[in-house]
Amino acid sequence: LPICHAVRWVIEDRPKVPVDGDQLLAWLEDVDIKSAVFWEFYPDVVVDDPVSSLLAAANLLCRPQDAEGAADRLTRHLLTLWLNVVSERLDRDQALGDLCMGDEILPEGTVPAMTVEDLILAAEDSLLAGDDDEQLNFWSEVVDAVNNSYVVGEGVCATRRLTTRRQMTGRGKPGGKATISKIRN
Repeated sequence: LPICHAVRWVIEDRPKVPVDGDQLLAWLEDVDIKSAVFWEFYPDVVVDDPVSSLLAAANLLCRPQDAEGAADRLTRHLLTLWLNVVSERLDRDQALGDLCMGDEILPEGTVPAMTVEDLILAAEDSLLAGDDDEQLNFWSEVVDAVNNSYVVGEGVCATRRLTTRRQMTGRGKPGGKATISKIRN
């Protein structure tokens, strides 16, 4: 179940949601503690009021049409990645090159030895540094590919594709560069 739907369904108090509101709020609090981006750019996602926190998270995760540029798109994908990590769906130490790609593949220029944690740090550093749209779009594509990857037990690793869905539709092009400017603890 995509995290956007899970957040909405918790807000709507639907039955049989695979995650409860308390767990979701705990994950958002964990993101707040570990991320350098969300407390600075999106403090409403991690406020003390549970309903406001969930609504803010849903607005960021579920409304891609409201993204105001590359930074907003990257932030939406980054919050999903953080939630995948704090929920333990993805291991922080997982090398990107060892993931089984889903609907999206890693764009050209991605360093296969980079870990999920390295990716989070690099994407956050890029956002905080105010990098240009080309670099932010590159990180957005990498994070999106990782979010859509399969993990052990979710599916079988198919033959790796060489072209992203965005490239096939003419919306994406190779570019950007995977670099890590600094490491944060």
